[in-house]
Amino acid sequence: MKNDVLISEEVVEVDPEDSNSGIGDNPLMTVDEVAEFLRLKPETIRSMARRGDLPGIKLGRVWRFRRTSISQILEA
Repeated sequence: MKNDVLISEEVVEVDPEDSNSGIGDNPLMTVDEVAEFLRLKPETIRSMARRGDLPGIKLGRVWRFRRTSISQILEA
């Protein structure tokens, strides 16, 4: 069974049984991890994600962020 996941306004098909889905080499961070990494409050991270200022993936009620995407923002 495959699931559709919204990633920065792009729908990507993810097969949860496929170990080559690319997620393993680009781990996902939680809101708290991103907040600590960027030295911001968790609610600021959620707000930025809702506005589209921070690329994130909403899985149910929680946000997840790709580590490489967060690092790229800091390099810009």
